[in-house]
Amino acid sequence: MVSLSYERDGFHYDVVWRRELDGRPTHVFVVGRKKALEALASLKHAYDLWRARGFYVTDDKGVREVDRLLGGSFHEVKGLVHCLTFSELKVVVELKERYGEILESLTPRAESEAVYGAPSFTVSSQVKSWRGVYL
Repeated sequence: MVSLSYERDGFHYDVVWRRELDGRPTHVFVVGRKKALEALASLKHAYDLWRARGFYVTDDKGVREVDRLLGGSFHEVKGLVHCLTFSELKVVVELKERYGEILESLTPRAESEAVYGAPSFTVSSQVKSWRGVYL
């Protein structure tokens, strides 16, 4: 399940992917309108609360700031939070559309995912145009 615009405990997420079984967020996205510090605080909170994978989509300056912060105050989520530029996200989405089925067939699944269903990612026009930025 995909939710656009979700808030919890004062933190805002632009896109949230949820497990269908219980609605628990598995992936959260913050898109460029926040400063890197605020975005990382939101993503760390999502990891602490749900063990959700975090993604911050920003510009080159934001990526540099996130890298700096992940080497310091936010070191505990380094490797758990991913930061990409809009152009990098566009490439990822294009590759997912092109090779997604092959990648899924190559990816080993945990037994619980086989039973309950892993969250799937379907690229919709809504996700492609986050906050008016068409990917």
